[in-house]
Amino acid sequence: MKLKGFTLVEVLVVLAILAVMAGAAVPIYTGQIERSYQNEPYTYLNILYTAQKIYALNNGGAFWDGGSNPPVATINTNLNTDLASPVYYTITSVGTAISEMSRTVGSTTTTFTMTYATGQITQT
Repeated sequence: MKLKGFTLVEVLVVLAILAVMAGAAVPIYTGQIERSYQNEPYTYLNILYTAQKIYALNNGGAFWDGGSNPPVATINTNLNTDLASPVYYTITSVGTAISEMSRTVGSTTTTFTMTYATGQITQT
């Protein structure tokens, strides 16, 4: 009578293949997370730009100046409330021509500026 099942060698070969596949996938996944952190400020500034255009349409062409309804401090608080990332964002200025946002990761702060006329985002 012949028993059905896998031998120990077959199981070990499958485990070795899975380990190699996992070893290749982890660096790729880590790289994707880093790229998403790098793209976040561009997404947030584009959302702010779109909100500015909608605000201007509803208010006779006047852009939101960052002062009230809602104040920038409220937006900054809400922006960082539910983020699970080690990144902290702050809208540093909102105007009729440009908006600036800073991103802090650890002790490094980077400023991103969007020019409304062109929609260009520059990093400093």
